[in-house]
Amino acid sequence: MSGTLPRVVVFGAGAIGGWIGGCWAAAGLPVQLIGRQTVKGEVEAHGLHLTDHAGLSVDLQPEQVPVTTCTMVAQECVRMV
Repeated sequence: MSGTLPRVVVFGAGAIGGWIGGCWAAAGLPVQLIGRQTVKGEVEAHGLHLTDHAGLSVDLQPEQVPVTTCTMVAQECVRMV
């Protein structure tokens, strides 16, 4: 296996999928979120802000968490094993 990490694709980047994908992106994993057009617009305009009850507070820039609404683009990111 090469030193490159496979891209993680999260289908359904709403509240839960966005948070999970955002945590993976914050940890340094290459992530592609698939969500609704409204989610795409908000993340592209403002990035993603992650919080939790334990005090986590992380701001991700839009380029750290790319969002698409097209599953065809995501297929390029998925490796079939």
